[in-house]
Amino acid sequence: MQSKSLLLLPTILGTLGLLLPLACGRSTSDGTGGTGNGSVTGSGSVTGSGSVTGSGGQSSGSGGKSSGGASSGGAHGGGQGGAGSGGLGAMGGVGPDDALFVPEGLSNTEFPGVEGGINLLAYTLAPGPNGLELYASIRNDGDTIACEVTMKTHFVDHEDQVVAIVGSGIHASRLYLLYGGTGPAVRCLDPGDVAMSATLDLPDEIVMSELAFLKHEFPAFYMNDLVPVEGVTISDVERVTAGAGTAFTGSFHNELEVNVTSPSVSVFPVNSVGRPFAIVTVNRSEAIAPGASWDFQTDPVAQAGADQVAIPSYGADL
Repeated sequence: MQSKSLLLLPTILGTLGLLLPLACGRSTSDGTGGTGNGSVTGSGSVTGSGSVTGSGGQSSGSGGKSSGGASSGGAHGGGQGGAGSGGLGAMGGVGPDDALFVPEGLSNTEFPGVEGGINLLAYTLAPGPNGLELYASIRNDGDTIACEVTMKTHFVDHEDQVVAIVGSGIHASRLYLLYGGTGPAVRCLDPGDVAMSATLDLPDEIVMSELAFLKHEFPAFYMNDLVPVEGVTISDVERVTAGAGTAFTGSFHNELEVNVTSPSVSVFPVNSVGRPFAIVTVNRSEAIAPGASWDFQTDPVAQAGADQVAIPSYGADL
């Protein structure tokens, strides 16, 4: 039986700063991949009250804990790691704590004629250490499962000219296998699910002061005969003081029947209404055995916000 290798990695494509996920799909004897994408099994959701709650992932407010739908998983086992390797922190603009859109005077509306039920909940466009950064949270408000969702943002200047079109990979909340479980893996949003996005180092052509407005669209596939993949969760996410900033700790649990390889956790600090404005990612080189866990700690961020959403990614052969 052929295995399905699942892995999520970011890559930059094209000259317009197109950021899309690089995925390894169903493996074959010649080493080529199929169309399957890696699994991201925990994304917080933004509730009507503006708080962030878990939907398969884990979030916690003001340093406290919330199960957020995360499982405590198995006992901590062999190969347990600490902070991991290759941690990455990026900081956008915090902005007002109750603002859904930053900068507040720059509109970001749906591209005309594009429908499908995916809606933009909040976004941050702000300077970062290497240029402008774009963060967003989106929700599937449709009635069907949406898979392989991408956020495409059109940046338009005051002369009504499109400066750039940037595609952003989505940290989705669920993974499904196609064709009743025999096909490749795809990342999907169930109705009501929320996903996060972080696009760092936008093209130099995008200058904040020259922008008049933004437009967005969410290309996606709507599929049937999907089988969910479940078994990787994050729990006990907390905040700890680290130098002059704040780091995030927690546990990554593998309840699959196979090893999890190249595990990582991305944490999105959010404001009081669930708007992401930064990302910090911690990676681990060692595999996590079935039933085992990894205790992680991220690099610090300067501003931790009112809450956070933690999302795992990993590789596995199913």
